Amino acid sequence: MQQDSSSLETHDESYFASFTDLLVGVIFVFIILLMIFASNYQEAADAVKNKKNADLVAKINQAKLKALDEARTNNVRNELQNIFFDDRKKVLNAIVQSLKNEGIPVVVNIQEGFLRLPEGLLFKADEDKIDDSAKKTMVTLAGALGTYVPCISPTQDQARLIGCSQLNVFSKDSLDAIFIVDHPDPKASVANKWLHSVQRTVSVFSELTRYESYLDKDLKNSAGVPVLNVTAHQERRQGQKTAPNSPVVNKSIELRFFMRQPNPVDIKKFRDAEDLQRAQDLQKGQELLHELGAVPATSPATPAGIVPNP
Repeated sequence: MQQDSSSLETHDESYFASFTDLLVGVIFVFIILLMIFASNYQEAADAVKNKKNADLVAKINQAKLKALDEARTNNVRNELQNIFFDDRKKVLNAIVQSLKNEGIPVVVNIQEGFLRLPEGLLFKADEDKIDDSAKKTMVTLAGALGTYVPCISPTQDQARLIGCSQLNVFSKDSLDAIFIVDHPDPKASVANKWLHSVQRTVSVFSELTRYESYLDKDLKNSAGVPVLNVTAHQERRQGQKTAPNSPVVNKSIELRFFMRQPNPVDIKKFRDAEDLQRAQDLQKGQELLHELGAVPATSPATPAGIVPNP
């Protein structure tokens, strides 16, 4: 009986020990699984963090590239506008020189883009019809306009471009409009000064287009709109100075040249030309380095301010 009791106790202890070992094993496996889960969680968290960082860097770089592109576009637009103004300067100087060669007095304002003919040169006092003595002036002016204005306006008539080679203009279609402007005498003894001003500009337009018909409907801008137009200011707007210290001149006829704004096509062509020039310069530089025995860098440089992706 005592032997049976001892055997039972031994069996219970063995069963308890086995259960304890099993429990320890389960806990150990749980700990291992927990560590694996924690490791996977950390890796997933790091991956998400890295992706967020990469996305953030990509957005920052994209914003910087966009800002750089916009800045370059603005610079190109400004440069093209200056080129258009420089082309206008060349044309104005050529027209003025043609008039001066014939002894015709004329004043030019390059910055504002206009040339001015004294009132007495074309009209008698209080008259709105061009005087017969101004025929030479009108013929010369019409001829000069017909010769040089097509250099900066689109034309299919190649004969009109004969006089353009000496000007060396950049844009062949940058002219938007030419306005014939009248600044009448404020003391003129006419009943309707506004109508009087309009009639004078129309008289100039009619004479110019009579001597050079191309200026009427054939001379158009890049939008297909006729270039030569008239406008009258009556007394509402005085004539502008030709120089900072010069007096305001009201009794005059002006021809004002207006240039168009550079459009996206102009900007793209200009940028493409710049990129091509840079590529050609880079190739020449690499060839020179090769001749000197140096090894040129072949990998493209990262633009300034751009953050590399992590």
